[in-house]
Amino acid sequence: MRVDVGATSVIQYFKLVDPSTGDEEVGLTITDLDMNYIRDGANPIENDATEHANLNDAYAANKMKEVGTAAPGLYRADFPDAAFVAGVNKVHLIIEGAAIDTAIIECEIRSSPPTVAEFEARTIVSADYVVVGDTLAGVTNVGTVTGNVDGSVASVTGAVGSVTGSVGSVVGAVGSVTGAVGSVTGAVGSVTAGVTLTGATIDSVWDEVMEVGITARQSLRVSNSFLAGETNGGGTVTIRFRDLADTLNRITMTVDADGDRSGVALNLA
Repeated sequence: MRVDVGATSVIQYFKLVDPSTGDEEVGLTITDLDMNYIRDGANPIENDATEHANLNDAYAANKMKEVGTAAPGLYRADFPDAAFVAGVNKVHLIIEGAAIDTAIIECEIRSSPPTVAEFEARTIVSADYVVVGDTLAGVTNVGTVTGNVDGSVASVTGAVGSVTGSVGSVVGAVGSVTGAVGSVTGAVGSVTAGVTLTGATIDSVWDEVMEVGITARQSLRVSNSFLAGETNGGGTVTIRFRDLADTLNRITMTVDADGDRSGVALNLA
């Protein structure tokens, strides 16, 4: 028999028999019987039984009632709540009397599983609940999970505040990531919708050195000047290419009569 820890109003049925013949005892005087219990490691608790008026009476501690002709020798027994309080894993329920063979039922006291409301209200740690072969539905607002979640999580509806540590893999869509992503190992298949880059990130790209100490930003300035800037000095040995705002000489070339360059000076500011 199993009973949840802290169970109340526990009613149990006992088959009472004659100690010499083994026949069912009927018509016993209830007040001649004792209702005792022994919790693991504790002394026996002895109680005199009193009789219920009717078999279907409400629970009342230390009361008994014979079931009757429908089940000869079967007696209802209402054990006190103190037998099932926390602190032990087992209690023995006992009916004794001079006219009967002592009847004993071993009762395992187990922790009851949490309700959904209790589950929502607490922080889950790795030593907590294991649900095997069942679905725990309706659980929301789980504050913190410490330790490991073994197996798969089919889906998470709503926001995940933060993840500390490594996420092995994510299959399916990730709606959004707020904050920095330290690194991505492996291929990113595709990015759908816009990706907003910060000014600092954009600057870091343009300020990347491409060759001989010239950054991408400076290289584009030189290209703009050469392709679209005004020039002066044509037909001489010195040709100047202006910046697009016409505020400085971006490129100054020294050329020969054939136009071959012998020197190039750049103003990259």
